[in-house]
Amino acid sequence: MPELPSGFLSTGFLAGLGLFLFNVVRADLKAMDTRHREDMKELRDKVDALPSKILELLRAANQPVTPER
Repeated sequence: MPELPSGFLSTGFLAGLGLFLFNVVRADLKAMDTRHREDMKELRDKVDALPSKILELLRAANQPVTPER
C-alpha cells in the first residue's frame, strides 16, 4: 500500500471543515431568502390594500371623494 503524504490528513480535515461551513452558510442564505420572500409578499399585500384604505378613511371623514383628489 502506498504511503500517504505527511499533510494528507490535515488537508482532508480542512476540506471537510470547509465543506461543513459552506453548507451551514448555504442553509442560512436559503432561510434568509425564504424570510425575504415572505416579507415581500406581506409588503405587497399591504401596498395593494392601501388605495381601498384611503378611500375608506376619506368616506369616514365625510369628505367627498372626487377624481380630482
